[in-house]
Amino acid sequence: MLTAEKWRQKNFWLLLFCSGFVALWFSSTSFKVYNPITLDARMYNVLLPSLAIAASVGIKQKLLSIRYTVFYTFIFLLSAVYLHNTMSLIYGALAGYFFFHSAALYFRTLQEHKLVFIAAISLATILAIRPVYFMFKPKTLYYQEHQAIMQQIKMLSNQHPVKVYTPGYLLIAAPYYYNYQVPASITFSNYSDTSTTGGSTAKKYLILNKKLNSIPSFTDALSTDSVLTTYKTSKLIFEKEPLQLFIIE
Repeated sequence: MLTAEKWRQKNFWLLLFCSGFVALWFSSTSFKVYNPITLDARMYNVLLPSLAIAASVGIKQKLLSIRYTVFYTFIFLLSAVYLHNTMSLIYGALAGYFFFHSAALYFRTLQEHKLVFIAAISLATILAIRPVYFMFKPKTLYYQEHQAIMQQIKMLSNQHPVKVYTPGYLLIAAPYYYNYQVPASITFSNYSDTSTTGGSTAKKYLILNKKLNSIPSFTDALSTDSVLTTYKTSKLIFEKEPLQLFIIE
């Protein structure tokens, strides 16, 4: 027969599975309409709170076993040696911590509750290095800036038809900024397209990204300088770093 404590443990894991299953398969990306999430890596973030609780129970038991801490030391050390990149610093720090943690367990220099407390602080500090780094790292996608320039184009299209020359990455992404309902008066074309698509009455505009080809997310076959050379008669009318909107006169 299972004791009451055993039943509580089993109910915890059952509740963890059910909540995770429901979150992954029935969650929505919008509060206004039901839009199922995709099973993309970032969508698994909804499981982090419950998994963190489960992990905290398991890691406390492992931290008091020298067999596991020595194993962690070697695993993180091998990972640091194998990777040879910035993540090696994180894995190296983890390996170093678990080495001293194993030594403390072997020589019994600290009481268990103090050792667990030091482990929590140390691991949290080491694991926070990468997230904090990305918090202060310069932007790479510039979503708000792209959204602003797309809204500016929409305002112009309310006055007259427009044809907009964009870099290759934005030609693909442009519909996203209009919820995939691009106004009929807006035509997007690549820099290399010199046709008159969009109608003879359409005014022509040019979007320039100063960070073109300097960030993996912003790519095009042409460079910023060559684009400006091609469209010499363009005049700057809107700017939101690193994006610029020109009218081609």
